[in-house]
Amino acid sequence: MNKIIILAIFFCISAMATEKDIRTPLEAFYGDTQFALIECGISFRLFQVRSKLNENGAGEANDPDSDYLGCIDKNLKKTALIYRRAAKKVINKPKAAGALKSYYAAWISALHGISPGDDETKLTYAARQTAAQNRLIELWAAVGIELLP
Repeated sequence: MNKIIILAIFFCISAMATEKDIRTPLEAFYGDTQFALIECGISFRLFQVRSKLNENGAGEANDPDSDYLGCIDKNLKKTALIYRRAAKKVINKPKAAGALKSYYAAWISALHGISPGDDETKLTYAARQTAAQNRLIELWAAVGIELLP
């Protein structure tokens, strides 16, 4: 059932990818960073499920959908380009540029933190993920504030 839901999500996303992107560079940067966290989070969860199935002898080999490290690498490279476009839009507003850079740094950290640490409990992992998402919300709000006229 989970595989069907995930395939439906990827199908919808790929259908949307064929449309012309009319977002501003800042909207594209924010949207793509948020999507990357979701996409790589799903890939990590698939990796966990498939790893557990493989341990029990009932699973299939890991596939590209569960390659969360590849997902992270792909999105880091893709987002670097989008960040440069967004940064050009705030170059004349140093505080906004600083806020954008802080958001980007926190996002990179959050993306690298998709998987739990070796000794991290489920509760600690969930709390860390929530704190990272809340920090990103706060930092993006700071970008918006610095862009106010």
